[in-house]
Amino acid sequence: MVVSHTRFKVDEAKQIIDSGVIPEVRPADGHDILGTYRIVSSLDSMKQTPQDPETFIELLLSRHADIMVGRPDKRPGRFKEEINYAGATRFVDPDLVKGTLTQGFSLYRSLEHPFARALLIMFLVAEIHPFDDGNGRTARAMMNSELVAAGEMRIIIPSVFRNEYVASLKRLTNHLQPESFISVMSFAQEFVSKISFETYAAARSQMEECNAFDDPADDKKLLLLS
Repeated sequence: MVVSHTRFKVDEAKQIIDSGVIPEVRPADGHDILGTYRIVSSLDSMKQTPQDPETFIELLLSRHADIMVGRPDKRPGRFKEEINYAGATRFVDPDLVKGTLTQGFSLYRSLEHPFARALLIMFLVAEIHPFDDGNGRTARAMMNSELVAAGEMRIIIPSVFRNEYVASLKRLTNHLQPESFISVMSFAQEFVSKISFETYAAARSQMEECNAFDDPADDKKLLLLS
């Protein structure tokens, strides 16, 4: 699976989570796995959703701090101080981060459906890119928090589905076309809804059947269980 740019085989990631032991050869990536898991596996944490701009920013900073706790060089829990880029995309200037988050929160509060709120808050964080690193993980944690709090199915972006996910974000960013993003995230949520998570073995087997762990470069597509 892919956690941002952190790549581990599924069993390797599970071993890190089960043992809590960080691999010596890739300590930073191991910390990324553990930090992300601690956030998304805690129902108490994931049921917390923001009620005002202040708590939105506090929750965002807190989750980023927990996810990136093993990466002190990435300034966990602190907004960026320098402009960041992804290819030709220039993200929001550091001086405008808090103001843009506050303005975006008003749009978030205007939405009623949990799925709409989830996608909006995820895109808002990803588009602003408020941190030095860990923006995607934090954005997806915020998204799934909305779904968990509402008792709805989470959204997982499998490795094989990464290209569709990234392309849909770029289409929304560059062309103001949300249809692809909504379609991609709806498909990802439907994929999750058909997987049995009662046991690790069952979930892994079904996800393998759907090509979830494959590399998109191999021309594999994410399938849905019938």
